Amino acid sequence: MKQYGEIIKEVCGRFSIPVIDMYADCNLTPFVSAQAAYFDSYKTHPDQNGHDIMARYLIGQLQSIFGKNINI
Repeated sequence: MKQYGEIIKEVCGRFSIPVIDMYADCNLTPFVSAQAAYFDSYKTHPDQNGHDIMARYLIGQLQSIFGKNINI
């Protein structure tokens, strides 16, 4: 996933397209014991609390790109 993200950032950078890299920058991982509770029992997908964390991060990134308040 890291390599894939780097390629996307490189291509988008050529065209000045902003990229929100949830894999590299969201910092939510099931491999950190304090965050494992935010994932399903298989530790493959975030649960509702994990999705809430990801949504807050995504909203912050979109606000910084578009300079507007985004309400959900």
